[in-house]
Amino acid sequence: MFPLDEEALATLLAGLDRAALRAMRPAARAAFERRFALERLVRELAGHVHALAANRL
Repeated sequence: MFPLDEEALATLLAGLDRAALRAMRPAARAAFERRFALERLVRELAGHVHALAANRL
């Protein structure tokens, strides 16, 4: 990841107009859904549990 520069982000967002924000909305929503999908969470958590169990046996 990269460090979050809050001031730079605020400046960037303040400079966007509504049309630009609307244009970004579908891609942002899709990225959010991919990253935080329940199925992904369950799959990754199950992987960690299996790895922990394998190390204990």
